[in-house]
Amino acid sequence: MRRIKIFFLLLVFLTGYFVWKFYSLAKYFSQKERLSVLIYDSQPVFLSLDLREGINYYSYLPLDFKIDVPGGYGSYRIGSIGKLAFLEKDPELLKRSFSLLFATPLDYYFYSDLSKIYYNNKELDEDRRREKVFFSLKKFFVYKTNASFAEKVFIFSKFLTVPPVSFQPIRVRSEEVEEEKISLKKFHRRIQGSFYNRKIREENKRVKIYYNKEFSAAENLAAVFEGMGIDVLGFERKEGREGCIISTKKEGTVERIVSRVFGCQLDYDEKLEEDLINFYLGKKLEQKWR
Repeated sequence: MRRIKIFFLLLVFLTGYFVWKFYSLAKYFSQKERLSVLIYDSQPVFLSLDLREGINYYSYLPLDFKIDVPGGYGSYRIGSIGKLAFLEKDPELLKRSFSLLFATPLDYYFYSDLSKIYYNNKELDEDRRREKVFFSLKKFFVYKTNASFAEKVFIFSKFLTVPPVSFQPIRVRSEEVEEEKISLKKFHRRIQGSFYNRKIREENKRVKIYYNKEFSAAENLAAVFEGMGIDVLGFERKEGREGCIISTKKEGTVERIVSRVFGCQLDYDEKLEEDLINFYLGKKLEQKWR
């Protein structure tokens, strides 16, 4: 009898947890409006789902092209970034690298084996590629990920309702590649607006970024902000802060999303203009994004 009670209480607790988790995820992504996922294996693909029934995107990533890796690592082949993350014992390198590449926060990543270095396989035609994008239980539930079990169920439920043919491709063009490296400036210029957040654009807030020493970190984060639709007002060097702080007069969608994405503390300043946000990188975040 006691075991039945314990089982029942455990079942009630788990049910309550999943209900709360799904509610909090639904609430957050209703503000963020877009769910972005990376599947990193022998054919890495970036997926971006518009939760407002807008345009969905997918992008197969050429393994031999190089991209910038935040953290002071320089540029690496896309097929080698996993190995770098493995050696550094930091899978979050995937998140930062592809957030910077697409100029939008990457929410979740799934990977098979980071110890491997991947090389380009034979080209697949677009129809075959589309068929391989989503409906793989193995990728969502067996691959390692930064998503909890509840988050994996949430992600899979969202993608399950969207047919692969509804996704539009984002391809890297030859003129955007310089010496086998993707030019962020050229690539971002073309995809600008693809991942804009409607609520962020409506709030029309401006962000000023304060950094300690590494201006490159401020530049990288500015690219992600602008890709979301946030207007970056400028930069200023200001040393001393350890943690990331968002200073604002009144909390809105921008503050809530940026705070969650980058793990920043909110600070309220009545002296600020209502449409102005001061973003202080802090030393820890700066080292990760430099």
